[in-house]
Amino acid sequence: MQYRVYWQGDDNVIRESAWNDTANLWQLSNSAIGSAKANSPLVAVVSGPAVCSFRIDLGAISASGTILSWICTDPEFADGKTTFTAGPLVTPSIALAGDTALAASWDSAPNCNGCSETLLLVYEDTAGQLALGNLTVDGWQWSTLFANPVPGTGLALDVRSMGNVTRNIVLFYQLGNDYRTVTLFNGTTCLWETRESDPIGLIVANASISSLNVGCTSAGVTLEEVILSTESNETAVNSWDGQTHTFTEGKYSTVLGESTSLATNVDAHVYGLRNGTIKEFTVNDLLAWSPVGNVATS
Repeated sequence: MQYRVYWQGDDNVIRESAWNDTANLWQLSNSAIGSAKANSPLVAVVSGPAVCSFRIDLGAISASGTILSWICTDPEFADGKTTFTAGPLVTPSIALAGDTALAASWDSAPNCNGCSETLLLVYEDTAGQLALGNLTVDGWQWSTLFANPVPGTGLALDVRSMGNVTRNIVLFYQLGNDYRTVTLFNGTTCLWETRESDPIGLIVANASISSLNVGCTSAGVTLEEVILSTESNETAVNSWDGQTHTFTEGKYSTVLGESTSLATNVDAHVYGLRNGTIKEFTVNDLLAWSPVGNVATS
């Protein structure tokens, strides 16, 4: 088992810290991945067996406002380093907003033999709309989602399994009234639907948002989907119940209150800043926060 955390230093260089399960410690990669603009949003997604081969896709924004990407296809963290190469050229349909976040996810059909995975990427454009990119064999295909996010809003993109090949692509963001909401691609109707009239919960302005799926049934239905967001001095947690199709009331913790950036993984581990250090927590039963330790960055 490995966890990877990507972060940017004062020199604007992006680096990787990797959890070594065998040695039971965090290790800082000796290899600098690349440079991005100061305070660039970062997005990282991983794919792997049994659907396809191992691959990490990492994205950031350059000083000139273009999307940078890197790819790692070697699952081994050998000799304290990981090899990243320049990824596929990302050619957005419209220029990026200067304060956009990035969100990405792999879209794959569970329990579908022979179905390929597709890389999805979302950003906010200069017109204030959300642009969705779909990486195909012919390159990036772009479409505009008629959503109404706050400029500079946090973004979270997830794929919600609804059984076999039916799935919803869900995008969480913030409205002008500081409510968190979702726009989703309905896998049954094959149409995009906005739920802005039925928001999930109130959050502070410009909150960081992250999400993860927790398990699935034998029929491939997502058991729960967890959405986290930063508050002024705490972190809020809401969850969507895949059986009842309802959201639970938000739960809160002060453990990452100062964090302006959240990251999560499918093991319900949460990463954020506290006093200049990357802290790692687990969310037990989606309610209780348990500290794991610090992520090594030096």
